[in-house]
Amino acid sequence: MTAGTSSIAVPPAPSLSADGELVLTRTFAAPRERVFAAWTDPEQFARWFGPHDCTVLVRTMDVRPGGTLHFCHWFAGEEVWVAGVYREVDAPRRIVFTTHFSDPAGGRVERPGFPRDMRVTATFAERDGGTEMTVRHAGLEVDQGEVQGWTETLDRLGEHLAGPASPTSSERREETMTATTFDMPAGEPVIVMSRTFDAPRELVWRAWTEPEHVANWWGPRRYVNNVLEMDVRPGGRWRVEQRGEDGRVHRFKGVYHEVVRPERLVKTFIYEDDAGTFEDRPVVEEHTFAERDGRTTLTTVSRFGSLADRDGMAASGMEEGARESLDRLAELLATL
Repeated sequence: MTAGTSSIAVPPAPSLSADGELVLTRTFAAPRERVFAAWTDPEQFARWFGPHDCTVLVRTMDVRPGGTLHFCHWFAGEEVWVAGVYREVDAPRRIVFTTHFSDPAGGRVERPGFPRDMRVTATFAERDGGTEMTVRHAGLEVDQGEVQGWTETLDRLGEHLAGPASPTSSERREETMTATTFDMPAGEPVIVMSRTFDAPRELVWRAWTEPEHVANWWGPRRYVNNVLEMDVRPGGRWRVEQRGEDGRVHRFKGVYHEVVRPERLVKTFIYEDDAGTFEDRPVVEEHTFAERDGRTTLTTVSRFGSLADRDGMAASGMEEGARESLDRLAELLATL
């Protein structure tokens, strides 16, 4: 991006404050509320927060004082997880959060040469119909790589703001609440689920089969996923562990039987409970991916061993959980 593509003026060069903070200032041709929303809405944050060569996956973004932040920078297969806490939130004028390196579950990770904690302060001021934004990053040893990373990050923010306004996460969820359809044919131990995504089939397939993506959408929002195994080939196994807000862990697993990329996937689904597993009653899931005009319809046919098993699954809240899960998948696809 050339300087000024989305800015009112050529941005000044980054500088160091007297106490060693990296300071960057940009002026964007966008209202202050919109710039602030780009920092606080997870779908928008994932589109720009990082250098040009990385993908951002947001797992948690609870924007309030004391709320947590947890995301991943993914550089061509290398994962860099970051966790943090919001210290100040004064919409739409100021936001402050601290960060540290983490593992996929959010636990602290020490990295040689880096401090335990860093602090980011962003302030937003109205300027001639636009927004002057100042970012201060404290607690790091500033080198050319850090300066370049932040410069590219703010370039990406400018590119994002130059595009059409994005709906907020709450608006996006409201739009997708009724988008998933369910059918339980009378007398058949089957549940049929269908959803159309505004994304090409290859991208939906990747989000469905690559563990770094599956971890960020599979299941309701109240769970954190740990993908233990995902060997997507005939005879390969998958296994996912979910940890709830109450600390309880749920484990699911299965075996892939058919893999025809990016058209068809057949696998078994087994829930493991504390007493053992339901090895003798696996559900067989058939997933088909059909693309038309750049959009993909995903249809899942789940076949149960009996009508009692099917009705028991339906009574467990499966439909509500599946709707929320596919809503999360739609949100993730919008960031890829």
